[in-house]
Amino acid sequence: MQYSDAILNNIATNLTRLQSPAPPSLTLDVGSVEEYLLNDALRPIQDHAWRIFGSYFIARGAAARAAYRAATTSLSVYMNALPADHHTNVFRDAIERFEQCVHHARVAMDLVQHMEAKAGGSKSPNGFVYAVNDGSPEDRLAKLDNRAKHFAEDILDGMVSHPTPIWIEDAGLVCSKAALSYVELAQLLEEIGENLTFIARGAFSIATP
Repeated sequence: MQYSDAILNNIATNLTRLQSPAPPSLTLDVGSVEEYLLNDALRPIQDHAWRIFGSYFIARGAAARAAYRAATTSLSVYMNALPADHHTNVFRDAIERFEQCVHHARVAMDLVQHMEAKAGGSKSPNGFVYAVNDGSPEDRLAKLDNRAKHFAEDILDGMVSHPTPIWIEDAGLVCSKAALSYVELAQLLEEIGENLTFIARGAFSIATP
């Protein structure tokens, strides 16, 4: 169905300004996830806490990357149908998938910090070390996730210009307190992927008799 600009902007402020969002593809091949989980189940690592950290990071990291791919697919479908059709349901799906991606990625990053603390220092390719309000991509991703959790507060405080806590713009994702480019998000997800394969391969060597 095709809507007028007035209707589209009534659905969401500045929706008609969306012209050419181009999230990059994830290129890292993370093919050992299922093998890791099976290996973990058959040959448990002696350190129970490390095993739980590792398996949960694998699950959240893989979920973040899968949600990103689903989001970019939906966004592409929406944009490719323009201007003849406005599949707003597909656009909403893209937003929901990006929200899921952000949340899973934030949890995965936090898990790495805890794993590194347990290991007594930096052991993985990417430590995701950041401080609140340091302006790093990690910090801004955390802010996106926080605003999704506290969206009701933003509504009551009059800080909302879109119908969802995380919104899609040409350059990337935005919320009431931060913005993260697609390039930055994809880079974080690739770094999560590097950690994912690192942890998986490490688990193989630990569990091998």
